[in-house]
Amino acid sequence: MKKFPFQYNTELDASQLLSAAASRYATKTAVIDGETRVTYGRMEERVNQMASLLLRLTNGKTGVHIGLISTNSVEYLMLNLACARARMVSVHINWRCSPRELGYLLRSTRCEIVFYKIDRADWRGAVVEEFGEKLRMVNLAEDETGGSPFRKMVENESTAPVRIEGSMDDIMTFYHTSGSSGTPKTAVYTHRIFLDKVVCTILAQDFSADMVYQTMTQLFHAGSLGGYMCLACGGTLILLSHFNETDYLEWIDREGVTRITLAPNVLQRLLDHPQFRRFDLSTLRTINCSMAPMPPSLLEKLGVQLPHVQLMEIYGMTEMCGAVTVLHPAQHSGGSDPRRLSVGKVIDGCSLRIESPDGSVCPPGQVGEIAIQGSGMMKFYYDDPEKTAYIMRGGWYHSQDMGYLDEEGFLYLKGRSHDMIITGGENVYPKEVEDVFYDNPAVNQICVFGVPSAYWGEAVVACVVPNGGVPFDAEELRCFARKHMAGYKVPKRIWPVEKLPVNQAGKVLRRLLTEKYGPIYKTENGSS
Repeated sequence: MKKFPFQYNTELDASQLLSAAASRYATKTAVIDGETRVTYGRMEERVNQMASLLLRLTNGKTGVHIGLISTNSVEYLMLNLACARARMVSVHINWRCSPRELGYLLRSTRCEIVFYKIDRADWRGAVVEEFGEKLRMVNLAEDETGGSPFRKMVENESTAPVRIEGSMDDIMTFYHTSGSSGTPKTAVYTHRIFLDKVVCTILAQDFSADMVYQTMTQLFHAGSLGGYMCLACGGTLILLSHFNETDYLEWIDREGVTRITLAPNVLQRLLDHPQFRRFDLSTLRTINCSMAPMPPSLLEKLGVQLPHVQLMEIYGMTEMCGAVTVLHPAQHSGGSDPRRLSVGKVIDGCSLRIESPDGSVCPPGQVGEIAIQGSGMMKFYYDDPEKTAYIMRGGWYHSQDMGYLDEEGFLYLKGRSHDMIITGGENVYPKEVEDVFYDNPAVNQICVFGVPSAYWGEAVVACVVPNGGVPFDAEELRCFARKHMAGYKVPKRIWPVEKLPVNQAGKVLRRLLTEKYGPIYKTENGSS
C-alpha cells in the first residue's frame, strides 16, 4: 500500500502541504525560477508574509476574490498558497487573453484585487478604464531600476505563521476551462477538493522527495497541479515561463532533472531538435505526457531516442482538477501490447464509466461518453447553475469525451462528442483516423475534421503538417489510409499546412479549421 508523505489536518487550509514539507526539508531547494532559488523554509516564511499582506489589503476581510494574471513565477506559486492561507479565493486568469477577455473574466469572477506580471502594454489601460478604483492592481514585475515594489511590500510583513479559522470545505480557488468551444467556464474548488486531488495524484504518479521536476505548464491551468504535488513531496520544482527547445533541454542537462510534463506536440519538437544528442539527459527518468493523445509514431521515436526514460500518459480535465486516468510505464514496454494505445486506468479515488445517450452504462468495447466522479471533481461552475446541473447530472461529471473501456478497465479515447463526423449516415471519430495517419512518415501532425457537404451531410477532411524531408503527396496519403480503414473514413481532401491552430492549452481548434476549409471544400467540390 502506497503511503502519502504527510497526514493533512482537516481543520487547516490547503497551504499546509507546503508547511508540512518545510518542517522536514527547510534548507532544501523547493523552487528554481530562472536565477532565483528558494528553499522550503524561506518559501514558508514568504507565504506567511504574503498572507499577511493580503489580509492588510482587505482590512482583515476573508473570502475576497484575488485575480492572478502572470506568467509562471515563484511569486505566482506562493501567492496562490498565500490566498489559501489567508482564506481568500485565488482566481487564475490566462495572461494571454485579450484586454476584452481579461475584463470579462475579472468582472464575471468579481475580483477585487489583481496581481499581475504580463509582458504586454495593451491590457492594463483597458482594465483600468473599465474598473477604475473598484479593482486594486499590484504589479509583480521589477520596475525601471530593477527593484520590485511588490517584494518591498512583502518584506514589510511579519513571517509569523498565519492561521485563519475556517473549513476545508471553504472555496479555495477558481480555474478556467480552456474555452475550446467558446467562452471559458469557471470551475470552483474547495480546500478539501484541491488537497485530496494532490494526495491521490501523487500516489497515482509515484512522485517522491528525490525528484527534480521541470514544468512549463502555466500556473493558471489546473494541469499545473504537478507543481504542488512536487512541493508536497519535498522535491525540487523548476518553473519555466516560456518554451524554447534549446533552453528546455539545457535545464534538464544542467539541473539533473528527473521528471518532466509536456504535451505530445512539445515532446515531438524536443526529439526533433537538431542538436538533441548534444545534451546529457541521463538523469531523466519519467516523462508525463498529457493534454492530447500520444500518436503511435511518437511512442516509437521516444523509445529509440530515450530508451532509458519511462513514459506515463495522463488523461484529465479542468473540471476534475487534473488527472483522471494514468497509463503506467509497464504498459508501454511492449510494442505489441494493445494497451499502449489506451490512456490507462482510472486513478484511486476516482470512478469512471461509459454512458450511452440514454444514460445507461455501456458494456466493455462500446463507445459512449466518459463520465467521472470522485477526487478532484469541481464543486460547480461559478454563477452558472444551469450548466452545472447538466454537466454533473446524477452526481457524475460528463466530460463530452467519447471512449470505451476494455475488459480490464483500460480507457481508449475516440474524441470529443461534438467532434464526431456523421458522413453518409456513418459515425467517424477523428482520432481513429488520425492514429492511422501517424503511422505514415510523411505526417508530422494531423487534424481530421468535418465540413458541410450537400451529398454526404458532412465530408471527412484533414489538414496535415508535413514532416520535413519527406515528400508530401495528398493522394498517396489517401491511398495509404484506404489500406487501413473503411473507405468512408478516408479524408476526401487533405490540405498541407505549416501549423495547426491551437488554444492556450495546446488543444487543436477544429472549429477554426472547419470555418476556414468548409467554404474551400464547397468551392472545390460543389454538391459532392
